[in-house]
Formats: sequence, structure tokens, C-alpha cells
Amino acid sequence: RSAVQVNPPKALGNLGSVLSSQGRYEEAQEALIEAIKHRPNMADVHFNLGILYQNQQSHKAAVECFRKAIQFRPNLAVAFLNLGASLIALGRCREAAQILKDGTQLHGTGVRDRAAHDNARISSYLQLGALYAEQGKLQRALAVYREALHALPSTYY
Repeated sequence: RSAVQVNPPKALGNLGSVLSSQGRYEEAQEALIEAIKHRPNMADVHFNLGILYQNQQSHKAAVECFRKAIQFRPNLAVAFLNLGASLIALGRCREAAQILKDGTQLHGTGVRDRAAHDNARISSYLQLGALYAEQGKLQRALAVYREALHALPSTYY
């Protein structure tokens, strides 16, 4: 907590992540919201707050956070994946399908962790295929799964 004085937005964002991992969700939410007040353009903090809301089944709030994360970091594939999942939970399947498709197309130029980026992209394919299968659109699902196989990078695990 002493780092909060030196770099409040970064420290509060990190504190929020730590508190969340400890199951202290209310405190984590407060820290993440405070970090955003200090620096509204921190994509990671918006994403982490979205995950917190998603884990609490607050999908409407999660959607807003994931959209903000994407706004500030348009190549954050994991935000597309989680946005799609929250939209599905809200019954907004057509919108989710488009978001997941968009997530599969992210090239990842300049991303910090290429393997994590590629894993999120492939997971978007899998989520999209599952959505189509659940809707009874089996040919579409099969086509998406085939695309996923062709898109598999050597780093995929």
C-alpha cells in the first residue's frame, strides 16, 4: 500500500489485482475503480475490473469494462474473448458472435505476451464454435473449428 503514494494508478491497479486473487472482491473493486479515477486509460485495470464483475455474474458491468479495455488497447484479444462470454451470458448472442469473430482476427503486432495473445485468439474461435453448436448451427460451428485448426500457432498450449 505504500507504493500508492509514489504511483497511485499503477499501485492501485496492482493492489486491486492482489486483493481480487485473495477473494477480497469488495476491496479489489474499490482499488480498481480508484485506479481508473486516477488514470482512466489503463486497459489492464478496466479488464481486471471486468473479470471481477464477470466472476460475480455482473455481466452488464463486465461488458462496459471489457469495451473500455478494448477502446484503450484494441489488440487485447483476451478482452474480446471475455466480452463475448459476458454478452452470451446476457443473451446477446448475435453481438457476441461478432465480437468473437473480431477477436479471432487480431494480429497481435506489438503485444507484450504473444503466446497469451494467440491463446486468447484461439479461445475466441472455440467459444464462437460452441455458440454456433449450441444454436444448432452445426455447419457453421464445424467451419469455425476448422478455421481454429488452421490458425493454431506453434506456441499454442
